[in-house]
Amino acid sequence: MGISPNADARAELADLSVSELQEKLLQVAPERLGKMNNSDRNNPRRLVRALEVAVSVLESTMQKPAQAASPFFTAPTNLVKTLTLGITDKLEVLHEKITQRVRERFENGAVAEVERVLEKIAAGKLVQKPVLSALGFKELAALSMGEGEREAVLDRWAQRETQYVKRQLTWFKKYAQDAVWFQGRNEGEQEKLGVLVEKFIGSE
Repeated sequence: MGISPNADARAELADLSVSELQEKLLQVAPERLGKMNNSDRNNPRRLVRALEVAVSVLESTMQKPAQAASPFFTAPTNLVKTLTLGITDKLEVLHEKITQRVRERFENGAVAEVERVLEKIAAGKLVQKPVLSALGFKELAALSMGEGEREAVLDRWAQRETQYVKRQLTWFKKYAQDAVWFQGRNEGEQEKLGVLVEKFIGSE
């Protein structure tokens, strides 16, 4: 297609799993993902290239300024007035919440769910396997086969989820530099958020 490799995009995408790459391609160019065969759809290199091509086409069509380009932008910024808000919390608080959610999912049958998927794959009833790269799947699969202790496995799972959140925050802060960030649990911050939104709406 004559579209040169995008080194910045490739560096950003390098740490993403197959399922995460598929999700991003689904957001940017669902028709392109739909036309990929099963082998290409589960090949990280092919997915990254598909994202490069799709984003290049979108950027040229929408004529987004080069200095503001992002591998995953959704609309040209000069067409509408926008207010970008980010609601987050301290990393240790996020990790605590993630750990709690991981344990809840474990108690609600996550291991049994993983075992059912493995059985389907072994029986040839599940052709597409992006679930194998899902966060927590590898840890729970090992636990189901008697490898590792429960607490250590849950800790690794929670740590991987936290690392993913950190990558998300880094991405948002890089490509949404005009965003106003608020601490989610801080009542004073929530009040400031409300004032800012009302002021923005009033300026329309």
